[in-house]
Amino acid sequence: MAPQQTTIEVYHLENDFLKMEVLNYGAIIKRLRLKINHGADQDLVVGLKSPEDYLNDAWFLGACLGPFASRIQEDKILETSQATEASHDKAPHILLHGGDQSYAKQFWTMENIQSGPAASICLSYTQIVGTKHEALENKKTPLNAKSETDVYLKSHESTTIKTFVTYSLVNSELRITYHSTSSIPQVFNLSNHSYFTLDNATDISEYELCIKAHSYLETNTSLLPTGKLIPTPGSTYDFRKPIQIGHTTLDTPFVLEKKNHGKEKGASVDSQKSESVEKVASVYSQKSTIFLEVFTDQEVIVCFTPKEFPGICFETQGFPDAPNHPNFKTIRIDKNNPYTQETHYKFSLKTNPFNA
Repeated sequence: MAPQQTTIEVYHLENDFLKMEVLNYGAIIKRLRLKINHGADQDLVVGLKSPEDYLNDAWFLGACLGPFASRIQEDKILETSQATEASHDKAPHILLHGGDQSYAKQFWTMENIQSGPAASICLSYTQIVGTKHEALENKKTPLNAKSETDVYLKSHESTTIKTFVTYSLVNSELRITYHSTSSIPQVFNLSNHSYFTLDNATDISEYELCIKAHSYLETNTSLLPTGKLIPTPGSTYDFRKPIQIGHTTLDTPFVLEKKNHGKEKGASVDSQKSESVEKVASVYSQKSTIFLEVFTDQEVIVCFTPKEFPGICFETQGFPDAPNHPNFKTIRIDKNNPYTQETHYKFSLKTNPFNA
C-alpha cells in the first residue's frame, strides 16, 4: 500500500464562467468564483485563507461527507476497532458526517485533471474497513450480515470501500458525481458541505429561497431524526414558493418532491437504478442578481444556515439515520451494488428569476 499523503495540494479549475480551487484533503472545494464583467468576480462558497487551516476546521467547509453524511446512531453502521469516543457528536452513539472516519478529514488521491471548456478533476479515497480478526475480537458485525463469512471471505483479509468524486465545470454549472464500491455490505450516504454565498452581505436574511419539498424530517435536541415526517405546507419550513429566508434558522432535512420519487436510485433498499437529475431548490440574491439552482438525483436535501457566518448548505443525500427508521429508505452498497450520485449547482445572473 502506498504511504499516506500528508501534504495538502491545491488544484485549480477554470472555464469561461467559473474558477475553482480543490484540495486533496477532504476533497474540499476551497474556492468557487463566478466570472462577472470587468473582472469583478464573485465568491460563491465560504472558504478559509490557507489550505492548512482546513486541518482544524470544525464546519466541514466544502468537504465531501461520508461514509454516512449527516447524523446516524453509531451502532447501526459498520464499527471497527478504530472507532473512538471522539467520534461522538453531542450525544453518545451519534456520529456526525462519519465521525473519526469521516471522508472530510482524509487525504484523497488525485486521479486525473482536465483543463479547457469542460474542466474537471477526479479524486479517490479508499477506506480500509477492517478485518475478520478485528470484527470477531470486538464482537462487531456489519449491519444485516447473516454471519461473519457473509462479510469477510478470508481471515485477516482487509475490506475496503473505494470512492471517486468528480468535480466538473460545465458552462456555469458545478457538477458533482460520486461512485463508490464496497467489498462488504455497508450502509452509505455521501454529500458535499459547501456553504454557498451569493453576495458580500453580512447575512443571508434577504436571500429568496425555494425548495420543492412536501415534508421535512422532525429532529430531536441532538438533531437526530425521530422518524416523523412533517408536512411543509403552512409550516415555518414551507419554501415551496420562493420567500425570503428572514430570521429562519435552518438545519433541516427536506424530503423532496420529484417525478421519480420512490424509485430506487439513491435511496434503495437493495439496488440502485439510474434516474434523471431534477431541479429541487433555488436561491436568489437581489443584491448581486446571482441565481443558484440545485439539481440532484437524491431524495433528501439538508439545508443548513449557520448563525456564525453567512452561507447556506444544500446537502443532497439519502435519509439521515435511515437504518433506525423502517419508514426511511436505506442506501446499502456491496460488491454487486455500487453507489452513485449526481448533483448540479447552476449559477446565473438574472433579474427577478422567480417572476419569469
